[in-house]
Amino acid sequence: MKRLHLPWRLYRYILREHIGPFLFALLVATLVLLLGQVFKMMELILTKGVPGKFALELFLLYLPAVIAYDMPMALMVGALMAFGRLSSDSEITAMKATGTSFLSLLMPGLVLSIVFAVGMYFFNDQVLPEANHRFKNLLFDIQNKRPDISLRPGVFITDFPGYVIYIDEMDDQNMTLTGVKINIPRGGRLEKYISADYGHLETGEGGVIRLDLSDGEIHIKPGSGDSFQTIAFDNYVVEINANTELAREEREMRSDREMNVAMMTEKVNEYLLEAHLLYKVAEIRKEYLAAGLEAPQRHEQLQLLKLAIGGYTVEEVRRLGGIREPVERREYSPDSQANPLHGLDFNER
Repeated sequence: MKRLHLPWRLYRYILREHIGPFLFALLVATLVLLLGQVFKMMELILTKGVPGKFALELFLLYLPAVIAYDMPMALMVGALMAFGRLSSDSEITAMKATGTSFLSLLMPGLVLSIVFAVGMYFFNDQVLPEANHRFKNLLFDIQNKRPDISLRPGVFITDFPGYVIYIDEMDDQNMTLTGVKINIPRGGRLEKYISADYGHLETGEGGVIRLDLSDGEIHIKPGSGDSFQTIAFDNYVVEINANTELAREEREMRSDREMNVAMMTEKVNEYLLEAHLLYKVAEIRKEYLAAGLEAPQRHEQLQLLKLAIGGYTVEEVRRLGGIREPVERREYSPDSQANPLHGLDFNER
């Protein structure tokens, strides 16, 4: 019996059987893996008062790390469920009855898995490290952000670093204050205490809070002991930096999860070069000691070797290293002068 070729319509039918279970497994796996981090992120966002756009950006930057884990699982679940349904409905038996081998039925799933494997390689090498780097930067910025600060009466306010503020009464409409008390501790002890009968609150540019106080006293502790110096004032202004804006900062340092293959290769090469140079320094010092000469400092010798590896000529290395020796090349011997550049093959430019 002549074997029939698998029609493209059958290929498309098998691929369609993969799509539904694959998307369902991808969604469920993503939600399960995200669930463990959602509450931690929400707590951080709520306590730091982060705007919604930064919260959304944080979730989007975390999503590639989740996809890198659940994409292979979803593809496997999709294939198992697709061929399981085809087998339970006896569709595989019907296909084989037409002369189509079971290996041919696996071709759509095999091609799909190869396409996903290639795509995930570039995704894990290019998209995932950059997303991890930006996620870590944003997370550090959020952690360094102070929570939203609000003045309220009858409560000791400690949100301002270096200040403890207490207000008896406060008019939210006119922003007038009554019974203002400000403690300014330094080094674990009270250094200055400010009390005022009245005050007015203003918010300046950059989140600076300005307290215009009137009819009050300033108690200053000049040094050790319990004595205070008292100064009465009619008007006194206290400015406090209360900037609560999220400051974005780009950090160049990357961990292994934030580097692609090229970055990791470069880092490994740097470590290998460093190890090789340290070994070379040890060999040179051993020869110096064996010849009864004073060995150069390790860090100085290592710096000279790095300069040489960087493409500097012998004359430039000697000049930068402060070595007063002739430029002419000469062999090292125990009877000769100490040569810090011994063992390296330099070519004059």
